[in-house]
Amino acid sequence: MATEGLIQAVRRLLGGMAFAHAFAAACVFAVAAALPPDGFGAYVLFLSLLWAAPHLHFGLQVAMEKEVPLVAARGETDWGRALVEASWAGVQGIAALVGVALLLGALLTEGGMRAALLAGAAAVPCRQLMELRVALARVVEDSRRATWLITLATVAPMSGGLAGALLGGAEAACGLAAAGMVIATLATPGTPEQRVRPRWSAAPGRRLLALGGPLYLTIALDITMRVADRGIVVVLLGEAALGQYGVASAAGWTPWLIANAAGFFLLPRLLRDLGTGLGPERWVVKPGLWIGLAVLLPCLALALAGPPLIRHLLPGYEVGAEALLAVLPGVVARSLLLMPRYLLISLDDLRPLVLLAALALGLNLAGDAWVIGQGHGVVGVAWVTTGAFLLYGASVTVYALGRHLPRSLALYSLGGAAAAGLSLAASLLL
Repeated sequence: MATEGLIQAVRRLLGGMAFAHAFAAACVFAVAAALPPDGFGAYVLFLSLLWAAPHLHFGLQVAMEKEVPLVAARGETDWGRALVEASWAGVQGIAALVGVALLLGALLTEGGMRAALLAGAAAVPCRQLMELRVALARVVEDSRRATWLITLATVAPMSGGLAGALLGGAEAACGLAAAGMVIATLATPGTPEQRVRPRWSAAPGRRLLALGGPLYLTIALDITMRVADRGIVVVLLGEAALGQYGVASAAGWTPWLIANAAGFFLLPRLLRDLGTGLGPERWVVKPGLWIGLAVLLPCLALALAGPPLIRHLLPGYEVGAEALLAVLPGVVARSLLLMPRYLLISLDDLRPLVLLAALALGLNLAGDAWVIGQGHGVVGVAWVTTGAFLLYGASVTVYALGRHLPRSLALYSLGGAAAAGLSLAASLLL
């Protein structure tokens, strides 16, 4: 994609992601309508495993994504190829171990949770392999292949899950969703030049581990912030409450795909500029503000139309409709955080990310337990999680922009982020 413009690439990827996510959201709501809340809670557990799967690489994949554009900008193609091969060898080994761990977990549980873990044992390693293929497409900025892989990795399991829910309940939904993920993986090996030979060797392996460990810690904390509330809900409130929370989360996080699509190719270009000695400004300031605005508008629309639609289309999920309003400010905060977070990652300034994410996560978990103890349930958990994202996003943004950008650009960016946050807060209050 060397000659393809950023806007064209993002438009293509966003179009594919929008279709995939809209299809997934429609399937989630259809499954919620077909299953009782406890059965849907088991299905949400399986989906949580599937959505977490791309991050189970323990730093090797993200180190490849960070280092290869830098060395490519310096013309070190052989070294870049060795890094890619080592990353694939390590992540595929991890995928096999994760599958075995989920299988053992299924043998120790029963009911809906057992069905979710058993399906995850087959689907999660396949999802990790698909994510490796997406990562390679990201590194070489191949938006066509990335779009196709992301779309198929979403549509295939969601179609299977819907078919299973309509035919046989929660166990069938999890099982057929896993079958869809396996089929999608087998159907997309890639052309011969796109296939990577997994090969672990000492020098690239050590480099990936040295880079990937700190990077993965920041990513793991960030992802844990998003999924920890689901664990708290299912443990303290049960699978039916998780079903309510799953409806709100599926609807509320839909606008996040806009930020994700934009950031998909912004990070490699930021790294290539840094590799050639240029500054980070052109891939941080305006792109970050445009991402925030693009996410803010659909969040405002969801705040107005989402709750009544959920109440009308999904009787029995009134709590989920109320929790949706609590989820949306956290989505905007996480979207505005995207480019400042990328800036710190690209410059290896990771300690503030780790410390702030750990603080926000600790407050999130403690707050979730407290609001459940006070009887506020799923809605209280949603508000606490949003508060954690707002704290984390504001802290990282102020630090990253104030430390690594000229003062005028930093103030301009912070003003734009504050305006977006105040706009959403005002709309929710009204």
